Amino acid sequence: MPRTLRPAPGAIPGLILALALTLTLAACVTSGGNSAATDPSPGAAVRGQRTMDLAAGTLDVLLQGAQGPALRQALAQSRGVLVAPRFIKAGFIFGGAGGDAVLVGRDTDGTWSAPALVRLAGGSAGFQAGVSETAFALVALDDATFVAMLQNGFSFDAEMLAAAPGKGLERQASSMTYDGGAAYFSQVDGLFAGVALDGTGIFPDTEANAALYAPGATPRTLALERGHAPAPGAARLLRVLENAAR
Repeated sequence: MPRTLRPAPGAIPGLILALALTLTLAACVTSGGNSAATDPSPGAAVRGQRTMDLAAGTLDVLLQGAQGPALRQALAQSRGVLVAPRFIKAGFIFGGAGGDAVLVGRDTDGTWSAPALVRLAGGSAGFQAGVSETAFALVALDDATFVAMLQNGFSFDAEMLAAAPGKGLERQASSMTYDGGAAYFSQVDGLFAGVALDGTGIFPDTEANAALYAPGATPRTLALERGHAPAPGAARLLRVLENAAR
């Protein structure tokens, strides 16, 4: 007798959240990726500062967890890092995912660049139901990987990990995987019945970068070309990175 698949508890709200995420992030990416935008919204600087503060907190928790030594080693040999303090994915069959993040470059002498603000967005199809929140760091271990991450719309494979219930973001890092020129460390909170999510894209948060630095500031000019000094509010994030990479 054929099985009837019924939505798991919370699946319908998850679908609504997924659709909202997809539509909202698509709009944000369309406006945020326009390098011609020179008039950031009043909340852009606040959003950017909050993302940097949360990214510093995410690194602190990861460094204090079970994977802390491996993360320190990866950062010490890195050319840059992407930190996403709150990456949310949700859906029922079709899903959406997104969140704000920072990209920070590391020079051969060990100095870190001004943090660039970026936005993550993606969608997926496949058997999945639920909502999960992930905090992660993706460490670029070579120049080619980091330069690729700076390209507008660069897509990478998201973690293929089912979020286990009860694992709060304050606990130890739940996973670490290596994929070519990158090392991936994450924490997961939530419940997903099956995972089918990849191809998440990295897009510049043009408004936040313009508000914190100057109109025209991009992830490339900030994290690679070192065209701007770090924003005053980036001190905590940079301090965490400097201490971890020693």
